[in-house]
Amino acid sequence: LQHWQARHLPDNVFPITHGVMVYDNVVCYQNWKDGEVFGIEIHNQQIADAQRKFFELLWTQGTLVDDLVGLKSDA
Repeated sequence: LQHWQARHLPDNVFPITHGVMVYDNVVCYQNWKDGEVFGIEIHNQQIADAQRKFFELLWTQGTLVDDLVGLKSDA
């Protein structure tokens, strides 16, 4: 992927247990774990802005990786 970056946070630092998407004023959470299918969309500008800031904070804590090959769970 030409314009792609990834960072890695070990599970013992911050376990990611669900998917999150943020666009416009919407935050979408989804979970497909252990047979459970769950999703919710929140339409709120302040919550979307806060989730973007949370992403930026976690992004700065992550380690830059060239690819995802060989990354293992630290749990």
